[in-house]
Formats: sequence, C-alpha cells, structure tokens
Amino acid sequence: HRPQQAGTDAYIEVLNSDGTTAGACGNGTRCVVSWLRPQLNKDEFAFELIGGNIDAHYQSEDSITVNMGQPRFDWEQIPVSEEFSDTRNVELQIGPIDDPVLHTPALVNIGNPHAVFWVNDDVMKYDLERLGPMLENHPIFKP
Repeated sequence: HRPQQAGTDAYIEVLNSDGTTAGACGNGTRCVVSWLRPQLNKDEFAFELIGGNIDAHYQSEDSITVNMGQPRFDWEQIPVSEEFSDTRNVELQIGPIDDPVLHTPALVNIGNPHAVFWVNDDVMKYDLERLGPMLENHPIFKP
C-alpha cells in the first residue's frame, strides 16, 4: 500500500493463508523489495507493518536482506498460553507422544511467533504440510 508515514516507502499488510493478519514477514518483504525496486530505482527501503517499521537492502535478486528488528524471547511477547522461564528449549512436541516427529523448539517473536525446531538431518524429509497445521493449532499458541 502507499506509505502512511513520512520517510517510508510503503505500508505492507501481511496476510496468513487463513486470511488473518501477521505483524511482519521477512520473506514477504523480500518479495515486495524485488517488485518495488524497479519502480523506485533504489536499493534501500523502509517499510511500515503492523508489527513495526523495518528496513530492507537490495544487493541482487539472490540477496535481499531484511532487518526484522530485535527478536522477542519473553513468553508474553511471543505470545504463548503458559509461562516459560526459558523459551530456548520448550517442552513441546509434534506427533505421537511416545515417538514425536519434532520436539523441544525455541520460541521467538520476530514480528510474528516462530517455533524453531533443530534437526540434524534433511529438513525436506519432514511432511511440513501436515506438521505445520499441527503446530499452529497447538494449544500453547492459543493465549
């Protein structure tokens, strides 16, 4: 959208696949930079989003960086439904209780909540289309 604040290049509204709004999206912002760059003929961008203002830098089509701001690790700022003193190793698992497919993520908010699962093998071996909805509908994310 057209910018609403002086000194910004555009207002970006981020929509999730279910139609709800998200505070920010780094990959989506990279797409906006790629689309907007030829129109504005510049490499440095400032954007407004619901989650706050962010900056982006175009280096090449293969390298667009986005400064998502300071990550938030406090459980209330993510937000999650229960208190965690350390959001870097949360007791959460996806899949059967006796043989979880993914477990013990780190939780962080960088404009929208993220659960980061550390894996030692090929991430593409995981059925993310099946696991993703299990995670996003987990009761921990229902404050």
